[in-house]
Amino acid sequence: MRVKRSVMAVGLLLGLVVVPVLAGATDLTGTWTLTSTTPRGERTSTLVLVQSGEKLTVTLKGERGESTGAGTLKGDAVEWTVVRPTPMGELTMTYTGKVAGETMTGEVQTLDRTVPWKAVRESTAPDPAARTAAPEAAPAVTPAPPSAPPPPAREAFSEAPAEAPSPVGKPPATLAPPKAGSTTLLTVDKVEQPSEKVRVGLESITGRELTARLAFLASDALEGRETGTTGHRVAAEYAAMMMSLWGLTPAGDSPRPRPRSRMPMGPPPVDEPVTRSFLQAVELKEILESSGSAKVEWRDSGLGRIRWFEKDVDFQMGEYYAGLSDSQQISAPVVFVGYGISEKQLGYDDYAGIDVKGKIVMMLSGLPPAAPGSPLTGEEIRRKYDPPAFGRRFRFGPSARDLAARQAGAVAVLLVESAPEKNGDVARRVVDASAINDEQPIIPGGRRRLTLPDASAQRQFEALPTVRVSRQMADHILMLVGANVEALQQRLASDQRPHSMLLRGLTFTLESKVTTRLLSSVNVLGYVEGSDPALKDEVVVVGAHLDHLGRRGDYIFNGADDNGSGSVAVLEIAQAFATNPTKPRRKVLFALWTGEEQGLLGSRHYVLYPPFPIAKTVATINLDMVSRSWNKEQLGRLARMFGEEISDEDLATVDVNNLANLSFKDATGALRRAVADANRHVGLTVLVREAENDGIGAGGSDHAPFALKGVSWGFFNAAMTADYHQPSDTVEKTSAALMEKVARLTFLTAFALADGG
Repeated sequence: MRVKRSVMAVGLLLGLVVVPVLAGATDLTGTWTLTSTTPRGERTSTLVLVQSGEKLTVTLKGERGESTGAGTLKGDAVEWTVVRPTPMGELTMTYTGKVAGETMTGEVQTLDRTVPWKAVRESTAPDPAARTAAPEAAPAVTPAPPSAPPPPAREAFSEAPAEAPSPVGKPPATLAPPKAGSTTLLTVDKVEQPSEKVRVGLESITGRELTARLAFLASDALEGRETGTTGHRVAAEYAAMMMSLWGLTPAGDSPRPRPRSRMPMGPPPVDEPVTRSFLQAVELKEILESSGSAKVEWRDSGLGRIRWFEKDVDFQMGEYYAGLSDSQQISAPVVFVGYGISEKQLGYDDYAGIDVKGKIVMMLSGLPPAAPGSPLTGEEIRRKYDPPAFGRRFRFGPSARDLAARQAGAVAVLLVESAPEKNGDVARRVVDASAINDEQPIIPGGRRRLTLPDASAQRQFEALPTVRVSRQMADHILMLVGANVEALQQRLASDQRPHSMLLRGLTFTLESKVTTRLLSSVNVLGYVEGSDPALKDEVVVVGAHLDHLGRRGDYIFNGADDNGSGSVAVLEIAQAFATNPTKPRRKVLFALWTGEEQGLLGSRHYVLYPPFPIAKTVATINLDMVSRSWNKEQLGRLARMFGEEISDEDLATVDVNNLANLSFKDATGALRRAVADANRHVGLTVLVREAENDGIGAGGSDHAPFALKGVSWGFFNAAMTADYHQPSDTVEKTSAALMEKVARLTFLTAFALADGG
């Protein structure tokens, strides 16, 4: 009897526990619309669930094809995993979330990324094709075969007509070019043979020759090719000799006449025809020592007060003194201009109704918190005025904020950090800059500070003199007129409109003292003449920077990848053009720039003093660091640092050993088409990003000065590794196969641009 009563008790207890759950259990069976929110926007998929007890069979259909998997529902907690097969292996995505009626919300984890998702039930009946009874045991995850259509992001790069085969998977003719700032993958299913017109030149480009030349340029004998050193000069002379050997035409300076002796001997000199060399002289100014001071003075009704501030405690004078490369003093009234935004077309202008001409402007960094309906909520505006940190690091030229101040007539900028708890104020920035990394060798000395001597000519490339002031310093200044940073921030956030004002009675004085010396370096310039008399005065420029960081103490920064790889690629492409029997209709100029590491000095000098008019420059292609392979984690992280998003599906399909990056800006579409068509004969996977109008994406490399002049540009590079700007950037770590493919793709692209109508 005791046994029977025990069994009955257990049965009753189970009934009390199980029956109510079954009676009110949620059944997720049906078709749902699932939306994932990524940094690039929302992605929508169709989710089909079939439930049996707590077990779920899952089918996920989206623009990347179909995935299947399994999961569970326990109470209101739902979890499932789907697996998508790719050429590079399986991609696993794990969804977790909560059920609330006809809605589910949660997060999806894949690779090293987590993004939110939301699903809304569309019907209680699953897709008939997906309705299968869930087995009693947990179903095995059976990967679905790859879907036939290529992903739209890969199609979008091509503009090929519908009837013509496309290098990116035969997209329909109605597809538009990718949106500026977006990232797409350019792939090729099958490599095609090139035409006879370019075959000889293309096949002359080999990884073996590239590596052999790189072994010399990145050797210890050249001591890192630092601008203005013997090692750099030897590298430049070597490149010039190679161009001469291949029969290129020099595009550098004419040789300067030697001074005549006061005591002439022998017959008088014979005038010889003026010829050009392959070297273009670039005069430089080196900043040896520098110091700075700042003070604010307030006067009102005979009363006055002066406060001095200390450099690298209260303020920083930006990198290379942000326009203060000479000894000078700036003293002017101060105007607070909010966040320094000028977007008249959106109805938001911090400069409206306020006179800043000849004055110093104080502004907050970043953007104000945007309320719903604010004109500052758009992604384009946020990227324009508050780009990702990594994007700011690689920006060249004045920012949108700086341009607005300059156009309004300001003479200098006091920049106040709007989020010091997140980004760090002056003190943290100074301390972090001097911190020692125990994982790296302690290398004596620092990078030389070089600039171009003609400050007036360089103004178009540089920001206004800018001082980053601490919050405490800003409050000391504002206190003199009864204000403070926090109160102004709150007012701007709550009103969602400008509150610019003159800080009455205030004069801010900024002084710099600089000790300098002059030195000289060279660009290397040679070209292949165009074959069409009507077009031969137009030019396509293919370039790379030849310089690197040089030697510090016993450490040599060989710079194999940065940028020996780009330099030898340019030389190999120059030889290919010279070797190829057919010449393009326009001339093609090959350039090896100096001073890139110190601020794009060689390319800046070129656009100011070009041997061929900038107005006749069709496009420029820049190669910088084209020899190192990515890994998937690096690639995903770097994209997010730039504020970009590469889909997990794309990451999973990428062969990182066959991947290069291309940033570009080209209003005509010619460069876009040329790259896509050229890649049919190369077979590289190219991560393509069109830069936005404000210049983000132009990057800190030698195409940027051309971009500021309105020239179409393309920028090829490969992986950013831990060896960047380290003595460990050596030849044995480079990939000959990757260099070869990038050089071949550049050759065909440049030929198409130079030969097109």
